[in-house]
Amino acid sequence: MLTQERVKEHLEYRDDGHLYWKKMTKRGCNIKLGQSFGTLINNTGYRRGSFFKLNKSEHHMVWLYHRGY
Repeated sequence: MLTQERVKEHLEYRDDGHLYWKKMTKRGCNIKLGQSFGTLINNTGYRRGSFFKLNKSEHHMVWLYHRGY
């Protein structure tokens, strides 16, 4: 289940407005610690990424990180 606690355990929010990985979700995953969450979508400024097999927009993850829902 996607919870604020789980998001805060694996991602950190920085003053630039983006999320960065601070803990890997599983062995062998294709992320590096300190790497930004997700990838840019069609130069729109929006980013999408996968979190425990759920595809999510970065701005939705930031909202969950701060608000908890």
